[in-house]
Amino acid sequence: MFPVGNISQYRIGFKHKNGRQKKTTDIHYRQCRIGSKRYHMIHLSWIPEYTKPGPPGGQSFHVHNRFIYLPQTDTINKKTPRLNITAFDNSRFKGSSQHFYFKLCYTKLWLNCAIRKGQQQSGGMTDMPFVSLIIPVYNAEKYLRRCLNSAMEQTFQDMEIIVVNDGSQDTSLEICREYEKMDRRFRVINKENTGVSDSRNQAIETARGEYLQFMDSDDWLTPDATESFVHAARKFDCDLVVSDFYRVDGAVFTEKQHIRERGLLTRAQYAEYMMREPADFYYGVLWNKLYRRSIVQEHQLKMDEDLRWCEDFLFNLNFIRYAGRFTAIQTPVYYYMKRKGSLVSTDWKKANTVKLKLRLLKDYKELYQSMDLYEENKLKINAFAVSIAKDGGIGAPMSRLRKKLSEEDYIEDELPAGYTRVCHTLGPIYDEASRILILGSFPSVKSREQNFYYGHPQNRFWKLMARLFEEPVPETTEDKKGLLMRHHIALWDVVAACDIKGSSDRSIRNVIPTDLNRILRTARIETILANGDTAFQLYRKYCRETTGREAVKCPSTSPANAFFTLDRLAEAWGRELF
Repeated sequence: MFPVGNISQYRIGFKHKNGRQKKTTDIHYRQCRIGSKRYHMIHLSWIPEYTKPGPPGGQSFHVHNRFIYLPQTDTINKKTPRLNITAFDNSRFKGSSQHFYFKLCYTKLWLNCAIRKGQQQSGGMTDMPFVSLIIPVYNAEKYLRRCLNSAMEQTFQDMEIIVVNDGSQDTSLEICREYEKMDRRFRVINKENTGVSDSRNQAIETARGEYLQFMDSDDWLTPDATESFVHAARKFDCDLVVSDFYRVDGAVFTEKQHIRERGLLTRAQYAEYMMREPADFYYGVLWNKLYRRSIVQEHQLKMDEDLRWCEDFLFNLNFIRYAGRFTAIQTPVYYYMKRKGSLVSTDWKKANTVKLKLRLLKDYKELYQSMDLYEENKLKINAFAVSIAKDGGIGAPMSRLRKKLSEEDYIEDELPAGYTRVCHTLGPIYDEASRILILGSFPSVKSREQNFYYGHPQNRFWKLMARLFEEPVPETTEDKKGLLMRHHIALWDVVAACDIKGSSDRSIRNVIPTDLNRILRTARIETILANGDTAFQLYRKYCRETTGREAVKCPSTSPANAFFTLDRLAEAWGRELF
């Protein structure tokens, strides 16, 4: 499908077959070409893929990817061309068909395409578009068409799409030029390879929209992504809108489901939410946000071109300093593809990487100090290290890399002798089929070094699981995960961050609990088991109120619990598991 013409605007009406439900609105359709034939392409956002057109008798057409394609004839310009559509949507209408009558053959959406007051539409884009969508491209030919198609087919049309080719060596530039020719909203900037930060900066300098939106060239948008952003921005007159997203790992699509906030947020409220789970949404990336461009212009905000990564993190921190009105969209509107070898997936181990993290932590701390929020929330704010080790895009766990730094490189508030402030860097192990949740207290030093649970060779947890489920003792991380998934077991810890001496559970203080509802919202957990008395007591103190669930105490698998042999552990745990 190749659009070849401008978007046109008409006022149309449609009504339900019973004649009572009527609506009139401005809509747009686009000329396109399929093979040698030309069509009018109109978005059918409410119709599922398996909808069948009918009845016959009107203009012939076909439906594909929720777009309707009408052959171009003179009748399209008449006052009342007619088309009947029967939507067979069992999930929405419980088996009944819905008949709609359309003047100019249109459905419900593209409503936000209506011309803004005092402006003229030309080629689907005003002289001052409402949104500038920025897409940096480098050697992205494998995924680029999917990305650009999702941008072109947005239900919101008052936008420009700025594609910056950063010296690609493949066919990316040719693909970008294709879209520039077929859709006047596209604008291609071609330059030598200078990095993603310079690409974004050049696009920002030429952008004309009231708001800025960003995409990565290997990702894609839901059809209503920009419309959802704009609706939220207009509703609350926001400076920044943040959304949920889907994480794509191979064929697995996971909805992150961390955003729970609604309505208008002040800077202080937004900062409060940042303390809880910062890297997943609130600053770590650009592509799940909509930014008011005037703030970027007024304060000359740019991506730091000297940074290899984390430039988006620093840009967001600086933007938040000057923004005053925020809101969040709970519905995912972005597909983020996690690829092997990308910066967000690589376990960086060099000391200069850690020094960069320390710079980020310093700026993060200064943001809260500037709002007089640091002292009363010191421990929550320092829990930021929990998030930078996750998939928010900021690299390897701090706890494994501290020893590579000199004392003056490491920034930490004073602690009692022997104590270290440590953040949990291991993600939970679970899926939708998980039925039992096993909770430890906090990873031991060995577990943190190995970057997986129960890493001490004398801890009997994995031997116990093998005994209970009559399987070989798992050796690798993947084997351990596989054992848990096969038997519908989820695994995590109660504590997200704390002050601790070595691996001593009894020394744990200043606790920040993990958000166990992250698992409970997704998996139908039937039983929560605490591995040892410390985990049980910490759960009751910090988590029971928020989960509304009781936990069952099981004897600890720690080598310190020598009183319980493996046989006795199997007997006690078996009673609860089976």
